[in-house]
Amino acid sequence: MWNEPLNKYHILVHPRDRYPEPRPLPEGFSFVDEVPRSVERELLSSAFDHWQIPYERRFPGARKDSLLAVTKGDLLVGLAYLGADNQIGLPNYGEGHYAVTRPEFRGRGLYGPWFTRRLERATSWGLAGLVLVTNREGMPELFERWGALRVGTLEPVSGTRRRLGRFVNQNRRVARRAAALLGEHRRDMIP
Repeated sequence: MWNEPLNKYHILVHPRDRYPEPRPLPEGFSFVDEVPRSVERELLSSAFDHWQIPYERRFPGARKDSLLAVTKGDLLVGLAYLGADNQIGLPNYGEGHYAVTRPEFRGRGLYGPWFTRRLERATSWGLAGLVLVTNREGMPELFERWGALRVGTLEPVSGTRRRLGRFVNQNRRVARRAAALLGEHRRDMIP
């Protein structure tokens, strides 16, 4: 079922030269860069167990202007974050984080314009592209349709495995694959 949690994280990279054209929001909706903290907290905590991470801006490359929200009038409809760094260590790539939309506003054509707005912000920050990490059904395919390149998956690491030292740093493996894929992508662009 669409947007249901998956048992692994899909990692994609979205180079700037593959960004889709910007899309306008449907009539009556607006982008905003600031929302009341209590409203931000309420929406985040309704969707994420670890809502404190974006709320406290503890993700890689968090900045004061990391938040990008969508409103309808005074109502916060959705929010997402952009970091200037990424969790796989890919140089000069940011990462999109913690996108959430109120359930009653899903399916109204908001995510495409909102996503392209985050890409515009990444460009204004001078980033070469974005890393996208999702564990939601249907999102990897959607990101691919919009130009992202799938580079791998990460398995969730349990606290027990971490304490026993029985896991490999998967981020390094995925970062190497991303760098190789981006190198192939660049070669494909040379006539």
